[in-house]
Amino acid sequence: VSGGSVLTAILFFQSYAMLPLEMRADGLSKTDYGMVIALNGLTVVALSLPIAHHVGKVDPRLALAVGALFFGGGMALTGLADTLVLYALTVMVWTLGEIIISPVAPTLLAKAAPPGQRALYQGTLTASWGWSSLIAPAAGGALYARDPDLLWLGCAGLGIAAAIIFACTPRQRG
Repeated sequence: VSGGSVLTAILFFQSYAMLPLEMRADGLSKTDYGMVIALNGLTVVALSLPIAHHVGKVDPRLALAVGALFFGGGMALTGLADTLVLYALTVMVWTLGEIIISPVAPTLLAKAAPPGQRALYQGTLTASWGWSSLIAPAAGGALYARDPDLLWLGCAGLGIAAAIIFACTPRQRG
């Protein structure tokens, strides 16, 4: 689970590191970026409970895999966007991945943890986000400087890789 979480966290941090650069390259303003990224928060607030209700009824490994595909797909679509509306749509796609993954990953990890080691497992999950916040801007920036399309294509690859990791996670008890 932590491996897939690292990859999806790297995807998430592209929204703060590379998305503003991509939008600026298309002639959009800081205000436009602010509106698009605010849509992430609004979508989380509006859809978290209904999506969690449905996600709770499926195998968590499948939910995480689908969430990773939304994350990677939404970020990959960023490379095709060139208007405020299209950027808003890409944010909504990857936000669905965020909404699916955020409650499921820690729950699945808690079930996987041997008795007495839940804190260690949860700490590892939290640390994966910390490390990703360092890796994402550096890796994203290097790819973006080389070729922006390479970055967004790479995001698709990370989403697919995370989906495979999540799907291949062994079944957990309880």
